[in-house]
Amino acid sequence: MNKLIYIVDDQAAIRDLLQRLLKCGNSAWEVRGFGEPGELISAVAERPPDMVISDFSMPGMKGTELQDKIREISPSTIRILLSGSISNLSRIASAHQFIAKPFQAKEVITVVTNSLRAQEWLRRHPRLGDIISGLRSLPVVPAVFHRLIGLLDQDNSATHEIARLLAKDGGIMTRIIQLSNSSLFNHGATVTSPEEAIMCLGLQNIKAVVLSLHVFDSYNSLGFPEAPVRGIWEHCLETAQLAEELCRKMQAREDATNAFLAGLLHDLGQLVLMENARDQYRQVYQQAAARGRPLQEVEQEMLGLRSTEISAFLIELWGMPAAAADAIASHHAPWETAHAKFNAADALYLANILARRKHCPDQLETPALDENYLKSIGAAEIITDRTPQMSL
Repeated sequence: MNKLIYIVDDQAAIRDLLQRLLKCGNSAWEVRGFGEPGELISAVAERPPDMVISDFSMPGMKGTELQDKIREISPSTIRILLSGSISNLSRIASAHQFIAKPFQAKEVITVVTNSLRAQEWLRRHPRLGDIISGLRSLPVVPAVFHRLIGLLDQDNSATHEIARLLAKDGGIMTRIIQLSNSSLFNHGATVTSPEEAIMCLGLQNIKAVVLSLHVFDSYNSLGFPEAPVRGIWEHCLETAQLAEELCRKMQAREDATNAFLAGLLHDLGQLVLMENARDQYRQVYQQAAARGRPLQEVEQEMLGLRSTEISAFLIELWGMPAAAADAIASHHAPWETAHAKFNAADALYLANILARRKHCPDQLETPALDENYLKSIGAAEIITDRTPQMSL
């Protein structure tokens, strides 16, 4: 499908470079460049594009101000901000994605491709598009994550190279070692080295762990007493571990990595709403608690969508597997989506409830497991003959 992309940057060399990169990246992308914000605004009004990539610092208008104007004219347009003066962002306002200068060609192509794919998710869920376009800020993928993906994509990537990369990222490696020694992941000797920690968590899971650590850390100061961030993080960790284990027990090993990723980030949408619509979302929580109803049902009634839809959109936006996004979006009622065998959504459905029963992160009631559904997917015996980690 053809896509229309506008680029605005007062530096002709960067503008021309981006145009060449994108045209070479996908022949179905129509790319136009502009040197001034006013020219771009007129073009957007005349022919709304699928995406706008704009520089943060331009004469006459800041990139964030320009992005706000684009949002007013064309809310469905994906907005990407470029900057050489901002680094280590944890949150971004007015835009969906952020690319730091200097950039690598592969990174640009990847971000654009992922963002356009996420746009299709918004088009399939119009109410989600309305909510996303009205948010003040969205979490940002950390720079180390892109570099980590690059290493993991190499067939000969070594554990020590990954450890060296993560060691440069503040205290992230210390957190990973601590996590690898937790009861969730370690059932043997104490882990002391970065390489051991990475192997303990698993090469396929390490990118999900790094991403979730960064994202949840960025919300640590969020004051929401009904559901503290630390409690949500610990719940997501336990859910991820259980979901992965359930996939292995149910002979769905190909879904284990997606189930782990989905478990770690399935409640991210709640944090986004807590920050962007604090008062309204507090009412949602209070109503769910007072009426003893599932949170997602009250979200649907009061907001017109479930927070898991936001989580799923961000997963798509960041280029994570579509199966993980689908699992997050459908895990509260996996029986509503036809599938032939046990999958990541089933694992997340079970793991979420089991983890809540063990350590509830909020004051809400935990839904009962649907016994008939468990029998239909062949999971009843697994839950009955459970390990200590799955104890009810």
